[in-house]
Amino acid sequence: MKSIWKIILFGFMIWLFPFFVSLLIFPLKETNLAFYETIMPLSITLITVVMATFFFRKIRKGHLRHIQKQYLQMGITLGIIWVFICFFIDLLYFSFGPIKMTFSAYMSDIGFTYLIIPMITIGFGNMLERKTY
Repeated sequence: MKSIWKIILFGFMIWLFPFFVSLLIFPLKETNLAFYETIMPLSITLITVVMATFFFRKIRKGHLRHIQKQYLQMGITLGIIWVFICFFIDLLYFSFGPIKMTFSAYMSDIGFTYLIIPMITIGFGNMLERKTY
């Protein structure tokens, strides 16, 4: 049960970090859109690697014994849950919040970028399961 709350918290942090980055660099969207759109996936990648490292480190140290040796399965699960958390929060924000966006506009502008998340977590899980590090 404790690991579920940790997964949800880490997923929220994966959404929150790029959100804050986007607020900080928002003026770039007007002056240098290409640079803005380069920074955003980098921020998602950075926070996902950090959160996956923290999560898998806990497993490796034995704090989450019930999921030890199931690294690939955990990587797949983490990626799916974290992507859905990001989608859910974004869809609330972009559907009902201050910025209105259609679903197709959201997916083409932001949504597909979140596919970085499961690529990273599955890569971590695969690497740890195969012990090729």
